[in-house]
Amino acid sequence: MLRAIRDGSQSILVRALLILIIAGFALWGVQGGTSAPPPIAQVGDETVPQSMFMRQFQNEVNARQRESDGEYTFEQAYEDKVDQQILQRLMFSKAFDNVTNDMGLRASDAQVLAMLRDIPQFVDVMGEFDRVAYEQEVDRLGITKTTFEDRRRKDLERIDLLTALVGAAPAPDTLVDMIYSQNLEERSVEYFTIANTSITADASTDEDVQAEYDLNPGNYTSEELRKLTYVTIQISDFINTIEVDEARIAEMYEDRLDTYVVAEKRELQHLIVPEEDAAIALQARLTDGLGFIEAASETGQLAAEVSLDDVTEEDIAYLGADAAAAAFAGVDGSITAPVESDLGGWVIFKVARITTGSTISLDDVREQLRTDVAIEEAQFKILDLADQARDMLSEDESIEQVAEELGLKAKIVTSLNRSGNDQYGNGVRGLPSSRNFFDASFTKQPGEFDEVEETEGGGYFIVRVDAITPPALKDFDVVKTDIRSNLNVRARNAATLERANGLKDQADEEGSLAGVASASGTEVATGEGLRRNGRASPSS
Repeated sequence: MLRAIRDGSQSILVRALLILIIAGFALWGVQGGTSAPPPIAQVGDETVPQSMFMRQFQNEVNARQRESDGEYTFEQAYEDKVDQQILQRLMFSKAFDNVTNDMGLRASDAQVLAMLRDIPQFVDVMGEFDRVAYEQEVDRLGITKTTFEDRRRKDLERIDLLTALVGAAPAPDTLVDMIYSQNLEERSVEYFTIANTSITADASTDEDVQAEYDLNPGNYTSEELRKLTYVTIQISDFINTIEVDEARIAEMYEDRLDTYVVAEKRELQHLIVPEEDAAIALQARLTDGLGFIEAASETGQLAAEVSLDDVTEEDIAYLGADAAAAAFAGVDGSITAPVESDLGGWVIFKVARITTGSTISLDDVREQLRTDVAIEEAQFKILDLADQARDMLSEDESIEQVAEELGLKAKIVTSLNRSGNDQYGNGVRGLPSSRNFFDASFTKQPGEFDEVEETEGGGYFIVRVDAITPPALKDFDVVKTDIRSNLNVRARNAATLERANGLKDQADEEGSLAGVASASGTEVATGEGLRRNGRASPSS
């Protein structure tokens, strides 16, 4: 596959295509449409579905919440521009998918399997592939194994494309040396630690606490709080209520049948000969027992480029339709007659192994299709409900009346700040995962006209601001205990640092850490093979 990439990437057409696609990022805008739901982005022939964007956004927020013990909020995610990062990542991937598709590149099943076996999460204690862990992860992601493996295949194709594009430009020695020095340089060190709990510092006085409160009022001022009433109209609210007709499942299966067909694959050896007469002569010698690897030098090919592992007829279309057809017409073990190649010259194939194709049955994907049909039906349902809600609001009906008549639920948030917390600092759960919702909640004023607004994920919401509590300096008696505690910690840390600097100076004079450590009631420890990223080398 790498050779095909390198050959293709050298052409002016493909290089221009790459430049146009990547430059298109700066000019791209979200494309609208009338279908339900439209893709959130389009790059060339590839689209980014709303469901893909929202799933990756939700997964990223969930991961950050786990790292912060649940304290990370959707509002923080928007402030950190996580949504933009996810969208840019997806667009970049789709741009490379355009190029790999145009060049006919495809990672083999063997490459995908090797990649899966290299994922630590799927390796058991014996170093073997853990199929149970693999299936559990796929179930957790809510996708099929085929979808998971197809994503990994795309990853491999993007990696191979990038490798080929940059492989011909060796890095300067100075850059290599700098990267090595920064990332792979190892050091062994001696050290000892000083616990700040062993250091005493003067306790903060009442005057210190009052001065801190007076000098830094912003640290002790509450955020603006809002009381809200809102209604959501989202796919997730209805998907489990949709009754899916079996005929609709069968129809969707037929519509997607191309994606369920696993093409026949072959392990081939091939040689390209410039002239037809020479190719015919070489084919006769190969038939008489000459090995393809042995003959490679005669055709100017590298031995490593002779084999084509686990390819479909489409995978080798770059050689020409007639050549690909000839390779897939031969029986197992046969050597084909020379066929003219689109790359120039005449190509000869040997069929080393055949893996017959197959079709994933309807039963195998029935439940996934049932979910997809339900999502599609739910999309149309929420569109209809949103239109009805707009009509009702235009007739001055309240959020509560809209919710009651349409079978929705009006929810009340008694207090919410921009960080997604309530007045006590606890995260408010169950809010729509939408930046548009937060923006509307903190730009509207009490008494403003209620309207149906759209979330980034294709859902809808109506939000009313019932009351606003402006920011206010907290009462001194409420915060003085926390201020005193923070000042004491700050003083102890400063005293610990001063003590550490004094011990360092003493160790410099003595030329050793041992005496200083012993006098401090601790021992010298050794760290081996440390790197700048804070990790020890694998051999340490």
